[in-house]
Amino acid sequence: MRRPALAAALAALVLGAACTGPVRNAGDFRLKARHSAQAAASAVSTSSLAARIVQKRAAFATYVAVVLDDAERDATSVESTFTSLQPPDRPSDRLREQLGGVLGDVVDAISGMRIAARRHEWDRVVRIARRLPGLQASLRSFEDLAA
Repeated sequence: MRRPALAAALAALVLGAACTGPVRNAGDFRLKARHSAQAAASAVSTSSLAARIVQKRAAFATYVAVVLDDAERDATSVESTFTSLQPPDRPSDRLREQLGGVLGDVVDAISGMRIAARRHEWDRVVRIARRLPGLQASLRSFEDLAA
């Protein structure tokens, strides 16, 4: 199995386990938020790797575009699934708003990278990728949520 396909399958498995079903209480919601952040962090890591490959000019343009397309699909799926959950209380509303914002920023960054890659705008891919470490750090703060 190709690496991008494997990464997509793994992210789908994590996402499927993390964000499906009803949210019974605030602890359950925090657990789903944590798993969503972890799945999104995987897409960010994949995109960071693609940017490093672009910097080194170590891959074909089509490969980079496919990797970023897969990462974008994963991030979009995570965002869509998480933001569709009904928060059980006011603190969960705030958590949904905060993580939803970060997930939206992740999708925007990866989408921008994919578009730039398809246009062969390699400097732009690298420039957008400079946002990824900050997004990764933001996601990490949600990965430590207590359930």
